Amino acid sequence: MIMNIAKNTNLQMIGIDYKDTRENGAKYLEIMGNPFDEIIFDPTGKIGMDLGVYATPETFLVNEEGVILYKHIGEIDQNVWDEKFAIHLKSVES
Repeated sequence: MIMNIAKNTNLQMIGIDYKDTRENGAKYLEIMGNPFDEIIFDPTGKIGMDLGVYATPETFLVNEEGVILYKHIGEIDQNVWDEKFAIHLKSVES
């Protein structure tokens, strides 16, 4: 779903390589595909802690001012995207 979102929206996608090595993160993206415009390396989990991450995957919708509009824990499917994320995008576009 993240690949689909990256292809079909103009959102900037930022991934966090969370508590991993650069090599393992790069290998994962090579195998699975890379939907991200930018990847931040967070080997100790500090950024994750600052964001309040306690389970992965977690996805944040952040506006241009850096305000978190929505945080989702778990997998994103079409229903989650339509019901939880897209509603926030409509309010930003208005």
